[in-house]
Amino acid sequence: ARLPVIGSSFVASQFSPQHIALSEVKSGFWVTKDSKRVFAISGKATNNASVPASLIQIEGQLHNIEGEPVEQRVISCGMGTTAESLPTLTTREINVLQGLMPPKQFHVLPGQSVNFLIVFLNPPPAIAELSCRVATAQFGAS
Repeated sequence: ARLPVIGSSFVASQFSPQHIALSEVKSGFWVTKDSKRVFAISGKATNNASVPASLIQIEGQLHNIEGEPVEQRVISCGMGTTAESLPTLTTREINVLQGLMPPKQFHVLPGQSVNFLIVFLNPPPAIAELSCRVATAQFGAS
């Protein structure tokens, strides 16, 4: 880690998305400001690595009655949007927020958590199952 040029890259490569734990996962339907029905998955992502995480992306999937995935979405943590704010946002605003990357100075320190929110703007009428996982995590100085 003390090597001047490659030290931080070497240390960061020792960590993977498995060092991020998801908890407090909740889901539900919400009605937006423009009266559209959306489905959201929210929760917390905790950095269990010994170095800061500079990027955490969460993938959410909705599954039909046969267990097949019918919709998938990947978002970046760090945008600060909560499920409770969905009624104050239009679907266009939600779509923009869901596509944003966190600021360059964003990081989650070891042992700390960040909220995540995945919104499906056109959910299927029947959702039998949902899943979410850490799709990507980058560690070390960004």
